[in-house]
Amino acid sequence: MRRKLFCLFAILAIMAAGSLSGWGGCSSQQGEDEFAGYPNDAANNVQELPSEEEMGTPVYDKNVDADSVANLHTESNEGVMSIGVIYKTTDDWETVVSWYKDQFGEPDEISELPDGHFKTIWRFSKDGWNFTITISSTDAGTEISLWKSRT
Repeated sequence: MRRKLFCLFAILAIMAAGSLSGWGGCSSQQGEDEFAGYPNDAANNVQELPSEEEMGTPVYDKNVDADSVANLHTESNEGVMSIGVIYKTTDDWETVVSWYKDQFGEPDEISELPDGHFKTIWRFSKDGWNFTITISSTDAGTEISLWKSRT
C-alpha cells in the first residue's frame, strides 16, 4: 500500500511539474485551481522556499521567482504523507542540474521533451521518506520540483 501511495505521488509530482513547465506549451499560468484535483492537498502560494531541514534534501535557492513558489502536502489519518514544492529559477537547466549532480551524483533519468526542453529526475529513499527531484528546462529558465513521501 505504501509503495502504491509513493508511486501515485511520484506520478502526480511529475504531472504537476510537467503542467507547470509547459509540456502543453511553454506559457503555463500557475494558480491554486491547478491543484484542485489533488485529493487532500493544500496548495499555498507562500512565496518562500522550504528549508533543507524541512524538505530533508538540499533546496536550490538561487535566482528564484518568488511568485512561482507553490508548497503542497497531503495528509492521512496518520499525519503528513507527502510534502512538495514546485518553483522556478531564472538560472538555466545546465546550472541547476550541475548543482544537483554535486549533491546526488548522476540522475536516474534525463530525457528530451518533444518541445526541445529537458527533464532530469533523481529518486532515492532516506530516513523513512521517498524523494523525487525533477528539474525541467523552460523558455525562461528552470522549474524545480521536490517531493518526499512516507514509505
